[in-house]
Amino acid sequence: MEERANHPLSLAIVDGARNEGIVSPKHKKVQDHTFMAGEGLSGKIDGKQIYIGNERLFKRLNMMEGFDMDMKNIVGNWEAMAGTVGFMSIEGAGLVCAYCVADAVRPESMEVVEALTKLGIDVHMLTGDNKDAAQAIGSLVGLKPEGINSQLLPAEKLSFITDLKSSQAGRSVMSNPFGRQELVAHVGDGVNDAPALAAADIGVAMGVGAALAMETADITLLDSNLTKLLYSVKMGRRVLRKIKENVIFSFVVKVIVLGFTIHGDVALWAAIVSDVGAMLLVTLNGMTLLPSSKIDREKMGDIENVTYRSQVVQLQPMMIRLM
Repeated sequence: MEERANHPLSLAIVDGARNEGIVSPKHKKVQDHTFMAGEGLSGKIDGKQIYIGNERLFKRLNMMEGFDMDMKNIVGNWEAMAGTVGFMSIEGAGLVCAYCVADAVRPESMEVVEALTKLGIDVHMLTGDNKDAAQAIGSLVGLKPEGINSQLLPAEKLSFITDLKSSQAGRSVMSNPFGRQELVAHVGDGVNDAPALAAADIGVAMGVGAALAMETADITLLDSNLTKLLYSVKMGRRVLRKIKENVIFSFVVKVIVLGFTIHGDVALWAAIVSDVGAMLLVTLNGMTLLPSSKIDREKMGDIENVTYRSQVVQLQPMMIRLM
C-alpha cells in the first residue's frame, strides 16, 4: 500500500521495511489505490478494503473503538515522544496494527530558523501531525508555541496562507507609511502542501518531495538541505538591492550628463563614454552577486542546486512571511 505513495512518511515506512529485508509479494496487487489528503491511503488487496492513515481517518470511519487499553497506552507513549502515529485496518478484521514514524530533525534546522528570524522573517510551522508531536519538533528547532500549527488539513493550510495574505493586503497607509511590501512564502514537500504552495506569494518545494509540490512551487530546492532556503532568501534580497543600486546610479549619471549637455559643457563623445561607462559599472556591480571564491560557495550553498522558475527571486512543512 505504501510503496505506491510518495508521501515522506510512506517513503520512510517502505525504506524501513526494505532495510529489514521485507519486500512486497509479487502476487499481491493493489486495486483502487487512493490518496486521501490529510488522512492516509485506501485500496483493495484480494478484494478486501484496506485503510492506512492517521487518527483523523479512523475516527471518521468509526474504528477507533477497536483498540484495547494496552494499545492506547503504547500510542500515547509514541505521541509523547513526538512520533507521528498511524493505523491500518483490513476489511473483516478491523484495526490490525498501529505504527509510529518519528521526524529526524535536520541538524541545520535550528540554525536556519534562527537566521530567518534575525532577517525579520516570521516563521510558522504548518503540519498535519498531532499537537504533541508538532510542539516537540517545533521546540527543537526554536519555534515559539504560537508559531506551531498542528492537525491541519490541506484546506486549512491554504486558509492559513490566504488569511496572512489578506491581513497584509488590508494594511492601511498609516500602519505602513512607506509602502513596505510583505510577502508570504510557503515551504513544503508533500501533496498536502500543493494548494498552499500555489496560494503563497512565493512557493518553495523540497526536491525530495512530491512531484505535485515541485510543479506547483515557484522555487525548487534540489535536495533537503535547508541552508539552501536561507541562501535563496539572502540571494533574493541581494538581487533586489543591486537592482535598486543600478537604477539609482544610472538615473543619477543621466541627470548629470543631461545638465552639462544643456549648458553646452559636454560633447557628444563624452555623453557616449559616460553612457557606456555607466553600463559597464552597472554590469560589474551586478556581477558582485557571484560567489568570489570556493569558500564563499561552500558558505552560501551551491547555487547550482537551486532551481528558479520565477524572476522573483526534512523539517515539517513551514510557512515563512518575508518582511
